[in-house]
Amino acid sequence: MSTTTSLRGNETDRMALLTFKNGIRSDPLNALISWNNTVHFCMWNGVTCSYKHQRVTVLDLSGQNLVGSISPSIFNLTFLREMYLQENNFNGQISQQIGYLFRLRYLNMSFNSLEGEIPSNLSRCMDIQKIDVGNNILTRKIPVELSTLKNLQQLFLGYNFLRGSIPPSLGNLTSLTILFLRSNHLEGTIPYDLARIRSLEIISLSTNNLSDTFPSSLYNLSSLVELAVVENQLSGTLPIDLGISLPRIQIFVLGGNQFTGNFPISLSNASRLQAVELADNHFSGLVPEIFGSLKDLRSLVLSGNQFGIGKANDLSFITSMTNCSNLQSLMLQENRFGGIIPSSIAKLSTHLSWLELGKSPIFGSIPSDIGNLVNLQVLGIYETFIMGFIPSSIGKLHSLQILHISGNRLSGQIPPSVGNITQLNKLYLQGNNLQGSIPLTLGTYQNLLLLSLAENKLHGTIPKQVMGLPSLSIGLNLSGFSFTGPLPLEVGNLKHLAILDVSKNKLSGEIPSTLGNCESLIALYMDTNSFQGTIPPFFSNFKAIEFLGLSQNNFSGRIPTYLESAVLYWLRKSRMKPSSTTSIEGQHLKVSYAELFEATNRFSSANLIGVGSYGTVYKGILGREKNIVAVKSFIAECKALRNIRHRNLVKILTSCSSMNFGGDDFKALVFEYMPNGSLEKWLHPKVDEQHQLRILNFIERLNKAIDVASALDYLHHHCHTPIAHCDLKPSNILLDEEMNGHVGDFGLAKFHSGLIRNSSEDQSSTIGLKRTIGYIAPCNNFVSFFNLLIFK
Repeated sequence: MSTTTSLRGNETDRMALLTFKNGIRSDPLNALISWNNTVHFCMWNGVTCSYKHQRVTVLDLSGQNLVGSISPSIFNLTFLREMYLQENNFNGQISQQIGYLFRLRYLNMSFNSLEGEIPSNLSRCMDIQKIDVGNNILTRKIPVELSTLKNLQQLFLGYNFLRGSIPPSLGNLTSLTILFLRSNHLEGTIPYDLARIRSLEIISLSTNNLSDTFPSSLYNLSSLVELAVVENQLSGTLPIDLGISLPRIQIFVLGGNQFTGNFPISLSNASRLQAVELADNHFSGLVPEIFGSLKDLRSLVLSGNQFGIGKANDLSFITSMTNCSNLQSLMLQENRFGGIIPSSIAKLSTHLSWLELGKSPIFGSIPSDIGNLVNLQVLGIYETFIMGFIPSSIGKLHSLQILHISGNRLSGQIPPSVGNITQLNKLYLQGNNLQGSIPLTLGTYQNLLLLSLAENKLHGTIPKQVMGLPSLSIGLNLSGFSFTGPLPLEVGNLKHLAILDVSKNKLSGEIPSTLGNCESLIALYMDTNSFQGTIPPFFSNFKAIEFLGLSQNNFSGRIPTYLESAVLYWLRKSRMKPSSTTSIEGQHLKVSYAELFEATNRFSSANLIGVGSYGTVYKGILGREKNIVAVKSFIAECKALRNIRHRNLVKILTSCSSMNFGGDDFKALVFEYMPNGSLEKWLHPKVDEQHQLRILNFIERLNKAIDVASALDYLHHHCHTPIAHCDLKPSNILLDEEMNGHVGDFGLAKFHSGLIRNSSEDQSSTIGLKRTIGYIAPCNNFVSFFNLLIFK
């Protein structure tokens, strides 16, 4: 190469980099501060050049929080071999000019906001070995052109919005070791052709819409280390020789599908196995005692199946797991396991952090040595026939965060040693036969968010140490006892509490004025007691209150004027109070498909009231109370809605996870019905609605904007994990009977622990649901909405 040609090439590279820099709108870490004319571009941050020709071979700007678009000029770096742009905030599309990088071997653009399609011209990069464009908002289909990349070893397209089917021609990628397509909208069958890729080590297809029978040919890929197809609609049975045909398998996860059959005994031959997850399928039969040889096993999740036959030795396989010295989680709930919990469970690995055995017909008692599992963080033994006492050794579980032993037949006193579990966040003891008084040691908790002791045989006075725990924010349920005396003044410490239930006791005296400090209350149940005096005026401070139970007491005087218009409303809604024998946080009474089928008049088109971004919405009349509800035939947004509460958010009443009459999975949410429909129809009424709707005046529009702003402020600043709605528009703002605005349709919501913090913080904490196409920052999103609403 001549010197003149080399210099011309150098100038091309320099200009390409400077044009790329011009497309950057924000550089909070000053990653590009060295990109100027004072030093040679080969010395710029993130740039590596070849020694001989001084041409750019590596561009690494990963994790710099850069905001902007990727200029097509960057693809003029024709000597580029490696490009790392992951973990930034790039948006816009990936240009087809990427095909000019014919020397490219490694491409990583993951964890950005890139949209549009995956460029088919990537097929020109014939030497490429790794493509990672995951965690973006890419749409459309997987280009079949990628099937020509014979040297491709790793393909990461997960956490996007890709649609269509998996191209069978991907079976031509004979060098591929990793195929990662999880969390998209892919549909159809898994191609049998993938079995031709004999080098495959990881297949991850979880959380898509894949259906039909899982191809048995994939079980013959002896190179497989990980097979993950969780949350699809796949069916089939597991081959008898599974552990022999997949000798290297470490991760085997099939949860949330429609698989049937028995647990394969041959898995004992897969000596490297680390995780088996078969939850929420239709597996049945006994679980074999094969785990003694699986010393690397870390997780066994069998919940939500039909394992067990209701006999005495159903759980005997647990004994074989005592050799699994690395075991961290064991989840066996919602099966048909009978018999007793073997005492050997207390000899499981001390690394065990999650143990769950609920909703099975097991009996006997909780093993007395359960406290040996000193690193447990979650212990759930609930809704069983377990009897006896709560072992005092449970106080040794100093790392425990959730203790869920409700709905059993436990008796005796609550052992004071429970107070030693100082890390406890949630304590569920409701629905047992516990006796005596509440131990004062429970008042030592500093991190407790929820305490439910309902429906036991406890008595005495409510300890002020427990009533005044300032950390309580989700719920305090002390209903259904024989508590006497006044409500302690320390109730005023519960400033952040959402639900307080002291109903069905023998409490007396006047309601303490300190209760007025609890301004975050959404539900307050004080009915069926002996409270006296007048209804206090400070109840008007409860701006978020939605459920108020005061009946069957000894109150006197007039109903306060601030309650006159709402008393009937609250009493009507109080009929939907959740059963005290169920969890008062994160769990709702479920309904069946048949009930919803009847409530919506067979999902009649006459009852169709809208189509959300992830499902159709029907009006229905549910239950004996004839409650008018809205039924949405999708449950993705339940994760976003189940733990958030605000007066300007649409409320979930219950959910359904069942099968329809055709035997197919059916999932739905049941919402509070909003009789005035969406804000969209008030701003843009159809011709046939013009005579029914009036024009919203300026003040009414402003009030709707305030309602939405209040909801967003709560989501962004006051949730445990901030949530971005990601699809804010008038059609997703629903109006109640009083024309109050409620934000709904959380199908695209995004959890983000760093959502509204400084942009230089780690962005890898983004979890959960996906972003909408064209999503903009929360503040700008609301500004756009506000302008539409006020200045339309």
